[in-house]
Amino acid sequence: MSAKILPWGENILVLCEGVGERKVGSIIVSAKTSEMTTNGVISAIGHKCTTDLKVGDRIFFSAFNGAHIDMKTYGIADDSYRVIREDEIQGIIVDV
Repeated sequence: MSAKILPWGENILVLCEGVGERKVGSIIVSAKTSEMTTNGVISAIGHKCTTDLKVGDRIFFSAFNGAHIDMKTYGIADDSYRVIREDEIQGIIVDV
């Protein structure tokens, strides 16, 4: 059986980017700290969202916003997701 998580109301499901060990200068940031990512790609949008954002848009938000979803619990994927409110999005990442 496959499962799917859909955000409810004004919530947005975000696939987090940059999870994993990385190096900042001479400091190695652990994977656990990296879970506090601040950017991601919109995977699904709740039915009450009034935003012009769409699935696939890259966004950034505060590291402390939203709820972390462990997709392994639901047998869906190994990726890191967050459910955040529409008003917690601080900006859009646009490639120029």
